[in-house]
Amino acid sequence: MKAYPGETSWHNSVVLQRWTYHTTSAGDVRIIPDGCRDLLYWMIPGKSPVWSISHLQDTIMGVTIPEGTRLAGYRLAPGADVSDRVLLELQGCPRDDPDESVSRILGLIRENHSVAEALSAVATMPASVAGAATLLGISPRTLERLLMRHTARPPVFWAQLVRVRTAARYLVAGEGCAEAALRAGYADQAHLSRSVRRWFGVSPRELVHRPDLVNQLCSPGYDAATGEQISTRYPSGSLT
Repeated sequence: MKAYPGETSWHNSVVLQRWTYHTTSAGDVRIIPDGCRDLLYWMIPGKSPVWSISHLQDTIMGVTIPEGTRLAGYRLAPGADVSDRVLLELQGCPRDDPDESVSRILGLIRENHSVAEALSAVATMPASVAGAATLLGISPRTLERLLMRHTARPPVFWAQLVRVRTAARYLVAGEGCAEAALRAGYADQAHLSRSVRRWFGVSPRELVHRPDLVNQLCSPGYDAATGEQISTRYPSGSLT
């Protein structure tokens, strides 16, 4: 089972990507943190379609997906302002066309350019929150207040997430643990191992032998290399 991102004609800076998921058998799906939230349209056999909004993950989590479930997901940029009204409006939209429903509520989801710039700066300099603040021309305290107010996470959360995802990609690409640790800015191999286990729930060796996790890591995410904030969720589905 694999997930495939869908194409959308209303792609913009807030909704980064549309994706679909379909499972033919019940089971748990493991999802790693990537710094993104998603609008989720659930179509579970025998039930009326329903909307939900994923939360910002601090570690790997498991989701039980009923057999035959189909989902349409709309990936949001980190820091996008999603109010409670968004979910209420979605629940009141026609339930047979999720694309149309999301199009109707796009104006309620706002991108804060200051937050986007702050996240990009942290992605550029994950080893130094102070350096990221200097890059922005603000104090570290101002940077922390900004991100806490709009993302409910401090700069160190975003810096650690960028760094562990970067290191994990090096591992998946075939680099040794020591080299990956050095390139991603960790103190040593043990430091990297602790970080991988804390964020992804497995050891570095286990990580590279988990196709479900590797599939997510090889997809775009909150990325140290480019500063882009795009994610892929539910890696164990099939094209709908």
